[in-house]
Amino acid sequence: MKSDAQTQQVKTGYTVLVVDNDQKSVRFISSILSPFYRLLVKDDAQQVLEHCKERLPDVILMEIPTHALSAYDLARQLREDTRTKSVPIIFLIDKANEEAIDKAFEAGAADYINKPFKATELLVRVKSQINLNISKRRLRQAIDLVPHRIFAKDTEQTVILANVAAAEFFSKKVEDLLGKKEPPLPEGWVYEVVTNDQCPNELFPSKMMTCEEHLILPDGSKKYFLTNKMPFPFSDSQLPALLEIVIDITDEKKRQEEIRHLNEQLLKHGQFKDKLLSLIAHDLINSVFITNSTLSLLLKNVENLSWGKFIDEVEKVKNNSGKTLQLLSNLLEWSKAQFEAVTYEPVTLNLLDELYKLQFILQPYLDSKAIKVVCDVSDKIMIQADEDMLQTILRNLASNAIKYSNEGGTISLTAKEDAGRVYISISDQGVGINPDQLKELQQGNLEHVTTYGTKGEKGSGIGLNLSKEFVERHGGELVILSETGAGSTFTFSVPVST
Repeated sequence: MKSDAQTQQVKTGYTVLVVDNDQKSVRFISSILSPFYRLLVKDDAQQVLEHCKERLPDVILMEIPTHALSAYDLARQLREDTRTKSVPIIFLIDKANEEAIDKAFEAGAADYINKPFKATELLVRVKSQINLNISKRRLRQAIDLVPHRIFAKDTEQTVILANVAAAEFFSKKVEDLLGKKEPPLPEGWVYEVVTNDQCPNELFPSKMMTCEEHLILPDGSKKYFLTNKMPFPFSDSQLPALLEIVIDITDEKKRQEEIRHLNEQLLKHGQFKDKLLSLIAHDLINSVFITNSTLSLLLKNVENLSWGKFIDEVEKVKNNSGKTLQLLSNLLEWSKAQFEAVTYEPVTLNLLDELYKLQFILQPYLDSKAIKVVCDVSDKIMIQADEDMLQTILRNLASNAIKYSNEGGTISLTAKEDAGRVYISISDQGVGINPDQLKELQQGNLEHVTTYGTKGEKGSGIGLNLSKEFVERHGGELVILSETGAGSTFTFSVPVST
């Protein structure tokens, strides 16, 4: 009875290399496999080695013996070569030859088939090894796409798993790491592990733990890492092994330092606008509480979290830190503006270029709501504006548009010249602003305004008022048109470049 594969007669693009000097056996194997695979036949070990240097087969079928070099020695050579070690080898062995089977696996065989065999068995064994090898390659590709270091070593410090990010850390290729001792750090590099309750001083822990690690570079700069360490049960050496997944959190640490610095600046302006500071303090406390709670929950439950859930929680902390940083930036700029500390320094700018910069900065927030941006602005429009102030205006107005837009909405950017000025409009199709809140915002009564975006994002109005002051520095006026449920349009003007 024919198998399904034999009935369908669908030829794949995979290549089977048959190593056999028995012509009768080769013809039999060919009759079975040639309808489905490209077949190459070699009867000499040296021919096999030379061919594999030029092009790798997908699977090797090896008869015992081969000319000059034994099949076992040939298999060992193929396994020791980094180019051919991943190609599965199937030995064709006389039935009940236990010694040959043992030798085959010791030499690196992936499988064996007892002779005589049926066509179905040969097809199934070949297909299984090809599919298994494909799965291994896909897994390797997936691991290499991960931007974080994935690294495993056994108790003898032999590297048993490494992805591209890990290899690049040591300035090596993956194949130069595998099966070898863990290389030393470059000269002048110092690695420190922050030992605490979550990260005890254990080289090979019995359960997953998360550590913070510092890398001090020769120039004195520091890089910060969050390292997950866990037992790794897939060591070929059968020795205990450790898997490390290392996430670079240097940028997150920098953001935290920036927040600390901004807080210091804010303390210098603590004598004015008591009500305003009370409002902002509430928002900051809420944001920091969310970050702290998330981190505490993450550390407490790290052993039970899946890798995907762990990354999701880290992303939440990252996003919340970004929002906190933007809130503090707005407050600092507004504070400086109150004391005339911000100087107005207009230069000639291409408006479209400035809008491209804005979209680049806000793209992650746009993507989070799948919001489309339609920009109807000529690349010929040149304006006279303070670049930092202009970006602050655009960023705050566009952030509001994103905040109050529904998922899948559209934000429109338009500009027109009139009487020596350029009128720039940012429009959304979101929830709009109710008349009472709109009036309060236009009058600058921040303490009476608390708004929420379509995803619950809290707003205090400070960004809008900061934008209003910076627009006035340019001799313009911020005009807001809004209707509840129909969206809003923010329009301001700056001078045309002469």
